[in-house]
Amino acid sequence: MLHITDMHADMNPGPMQRLIEILPGLRYNICVMTGDFRGQTFGPFEAALDWPGKRAQPPPGTCLRGTRNHDTIRMVPEIESMGIRMLLNESETIVRGDQHIHLAGVDECPLLPRRQYPEGSLRHST
Repeated sequence: MLHITDMHADMNPGPMQRLIEILPGLRYNICVMTGDFRGQTFGPFEAALDWPGKRAQPPPGTCLRGTRNHDTIRMVPEIESMGIRMLLNESETIVRGDQHIHLAGVDECPLLPRRQYPEGSLRHST
């Protein structure tokens, strides 16, 4: 399994280029990308989606992705147009022979300050 996370593509052109260079030489059965395409939590996101790999094919094998706190749901159509399957509070079962692996994508929105959650809620509890 290849796990790619916290790329912050709009802030890291050098590492993004290096990722594009090394991916073809890696051997794996499945690729998961666990979010943070962009560097900022709020504001414009287009620069994070305009990196050289955008025009390349996604890594071979199944490629699944969830969102993280730096991402916005408005990025989803463009990411999916790259051939990356988004798991938005969903799960996917990968079957290879008699083996199964269950992957879940749980959206992570920016956390609100603790005082904004109702008393007794999961987020309010520690």
